[in-house]
Amino acid sequence: MYRLAVFGLLFGLAFVLIFWYYAGLSPWVALGYFGIYLILCIGMTRMRAELGPPTHELHRVHPDRIMLLFLGSRPLGAQNLTNTTLLSWLAYGYRCHPMPHQLEAFKIGRHFSLRENRLVVALIVASIAGAVISIVGHVALYYEFRFARWGVGEFNRLQNWITSPRAPNLPAIQYIGFGFVFTVILTVLKRQFLWWPFYPVGYAVGNGWAIGWMWFSIFLGWLFKRILFTGGGVRAYRRALPLFLGLIFGQFLAGSLWSLLGVLFNTNMYTLFP
Repeated sequence: MYRLAVFGLLFGLAFVLIFWYYAGLSPWVALGYFGIYLILCIGMTRMRAELGPPTHELHRVHPDRIMLLFLGSRPLGAQNLTNTTLLSWLAYGYRCHPMPHQLEAFKIGRHFSLRENRLVVALIVASIAGAVISIVGHVALYYEFRFARWGVGEFNRLQNWITSPRAPNLPAIQYIGFGFVFTVILTVLKRQFLWWPFYPVGYAVGNGWAIGWMWFSIFLGWLFKRILFTGGGVRAYRRALPLFLGLIFGQFLAGSLWSLLGVLFNTNMYTLFP
């Protein structure tokens, strides 16, 4: 199974590089773009595996914009920038990226002793069906509700890059370097000292847009967990765990029902997430 996964990775990467080479993307830009993208995907998946944050958002962190920060727009050229702009949908927010969710599916499958080959087939079928349905639905909804301007904005940015070439952004490079060093320090401290309270994943996801809507719920979850561990230890935490899982499931069940009622009656209802 693992050999098949490695083969799929190599085959898929080769197909993507060849496709974009014939689409007009320079090989070194394609390697840089998808290399950075793969690193970001693995990083988000690792965050979900280690901590399970409710959202993993890197809004506007596009691989081509990272390359632009380090190189400027002239070395990339108009043709490469145009092709990478067509990939803006791929790296818009990462909040719904499938890789972390697929990893959780394997974890759940292992817990229930499901055969991995069947799970892989189910994930492939779900990915294909979901891609077709989401693309058709997005196009239809964008034209129905006049949201097409969201796609136009990326090309306005492309026009600015071409008409007003950008130089390498030294302050942004310094910020990236600081973030990298600070994350390494947090990681080392967390692995060396169990009492160290600051986790590097929190630093990575703390500035996400969606965290602004969730921080208080996360704080309440931490507070009650702290109280349970302090007052009754692991036994109290495990006894209370079904109660809090029930609260989570109940919230999503109620929210789903409101959404279905909104679809049935074609009116705005209560939503879990703005």
